[in-house]
Amino acid sequence: MNISKFELLRKNYKRNAFSISAVEFFWGLGMPVFVESTFLQLFLRKYNASHFVVGLVPVFLSIGVPVFSLTSVYVTKHFINKKYVVSAVHIFAAVPLFLFGLFMNFDLSDKNVVYLFLLFYGLFSLGIGMTLPVWQNFIVRVFNEEDAIRGLAVMGITQNVTKILSAFIILKAVSVFDISRTSVSFIFTAVGLILISGSLFFLLSAEFAEADNEDAGLNGLKWFLQSFKTCIKNRNFLMFLGNDTGFLAGTVVISFYGNYASELCGIENSVVAGLFAASGFSAGIISQLIFGYFDFLKLKQKYYAEKFFTFTGILILIMFSGKGAFLAASFMIGAGRSIRTLAFPHAMKKISGKNDATGYFGIAPILTLPLTAGLPVAAGNFLDMTEHTGSLSYRILFSSMAFIVLLSLFFISKTNFSNRASVNGFGIRNN
Repeated sequence: MNISKFELLRKNYKRNAFSISAVEFFWGLGMPVFVESTFLQLFLRKYNASHFVVGLVPVFLSIGVPVFSLTSVYVTKHFINKKYVVSAVHIFAAVPLFLFGLFMNFDLSDKNVVYLFLLFYGLFSLGIGMTLPVWQNFIVRVFNEEDAIRGLAVMGITQNVTKILSAFIILKAVSVFDISRTSVSFIFTAVGLILISGSLFFLLSAEFAEADNEDAGLNGLKWFLQSFKTCIKNRNFLMFLGNDTGFLAGTVVISFYGNYASELCGIENSVVAGLFAASGFSAGIISQLIFGYFDFLKLKQKYYAEKFFTFTGILILIMFSGKGAFLAASFMIGAGRSIRTLAFPHAMKKISGKNDATGYFGIAPILTLPLTAGLPVAAGNFLDMTEHTGSLSYRILFSSMAFIVLLSLFFISKTNFSNRASVNGFGIRNN
């Protein structure tokens, strides 16, 4: 007797929630080290990197995701079972971090340490570029629409719990060993092994074996051109991407506020690397519970809440500079980012109207690349050029990002989540 997609996914809800949450348990342990990390800011400045180089860290991901995501989408879109693919690309992304940890045992100059880090972080970003669209599509593929937000909330809560654990481990390591070669080597090597191990839990999931053949007649360049053409014509999709500039503004703030606290506000490195992150991740758990597991507010209202928290957090950084203010700002920005992370895959799936929305997840970062790559680099250059002004340069930067968050309100107000797009061609229709 054949089982329907709805019955299969409903029956395996707990299994799939455990599978993706187990992966995030391990990846959550590593994320305070390598993504939106105050630890990386301190590490790079310890080895005499400029603000420009610090600003390159999010740019690597901004470039790696769009450049390699479409390749990943095209190669993997024909696979019926995605769990083997999503596990493999996660492992591929983790290996460079492990290798960098090993190389930190060699006797290298400070300049070569920075160059080596940029090389391996670039390879890591390549892997994340291949991973992200496949992963985003997978985590909404293994749940029914009505179970998706709750399932993603369980995953997000698990990730944030282990992020907090990791943040306190980093706090202890930095307070005892500072940012020595030995501690950096241990942290990156351990993180690489943890991520590789955690990636295997995708194999425990159950998914509905269903091919997505809407693009079966398109190959190579024709597929890419069709994808771009259809996305650009869709006003609703473009409005949704414009709304994400608020999230990007928060990324820029997170990329630099750790050094602001450490270098100009007298906050201890261990507090910056550990407690700041722990505060943001604690907010993530609370927001995942409220807006995810209990599904408070509709999808568009969730995005309004995201912008409120992000703007408030940035405003605190502009007005105050004490330890409590930084912790409060970390909490507010962390809450906003957690809401966006929770809502984004489900929102994209609704806008696409497709069973397999991998193409949408691949096209989106291409269209936003000028901003995702340009803003952090511009911010780093600005801070280098205005370093002589002290804290004023950071307050001007944060004020600019607050304005962008406010601007993003226009785009979310014009985004329509009420109707699923028709499945036609690439699966998009104009609204």
